[in-house]
This record gives sequence, C-alpha cells and structure tokens, in this order.
Amino acid sequence: MNRFFSFLHDRGLITGGTLILIIGLLIINNGLKEKQIAQESNKVKVKVIDCYKTTNNNYFLKFEFNKKTFTKRTKAYYCNSVSKNEEIIMLSNKQLSRFIFLDEIEKNNNFTSGTILSLLAIIIIFKGFKQKNK
Repeated sequence: MNRFFSFLHDRGLITGGTLILIIGLLIINNGLKEKQIAQESNKVKVKVIDCYKTTNNNYFLKFEFNKKTFTKRTKAYYCNSVSKNEEIIMLSNKQLSRFIFLDEIEKNNNFTSGTILSLLAIIIIFKGFKQKNK
C-alpha cells in the first residue's frame, strides 16, 4: 500500500494529467467527426420513437432510420423540441451510422471543450514533471 501512495506522490499529476489528456483528445476526435458530418450536410429524415430522461439527468433520443433503431445521447433542449412519432431531419455521415441535429455543432461544440480540457491536462502534466524533478 505504501508503494501505491509513493507512486501517487511521485507520478500522480503526470498519470492523472495523461488520463485527462486522453479524454480531451477523444472529445476533440468526436467533435471533428461531428464537424465533418455538418460539412458534408447529408440530410436524412428519421422517425422519432421516443425521447426520454434517465435517472442521471441524461437525455436519449430513440429514432428509426432505414428500418434500424438508433439511440443518441442528447440534451433536454432537443427532447423538448421533438415529439413522439414525429419525423425530423438530421445530418448523417456517408455510412449512415452516425447522426447529429442540424444545429448541434453551434449549440454543443465538443471541439472547444476538448481543446480546453487537453490544454488543462498539459499544464497538469507539466506541473507533475516539474514536481518530480525537484
């Protein structure tokens, strides 16, 4: 157990910062994919099955496209704007496997939040190396 605390003391900031950096880069990657979908502007009509809130205050849109059912994590704003059994227009990638709302890039920019998180992680890692070399 002492080794664990010694490791945390010596490399905790570096390890934690690296994990945060990985998460930030994943968020940036997701934002870039969404931006590419928005630029391709491949509009598709989907049938809304349900939009619901889970116990964790997460919202999910369940919809059908090409006789396949998809579930997309979303925000309360979008759940409130669609109603059951309504068809809506969404943007999709060329493979028709990933969907975003028409204005999702403007309202929820993952690229910006991922960049901020990654920059914070780099500062934490730098601070960890500085502390380790003392």
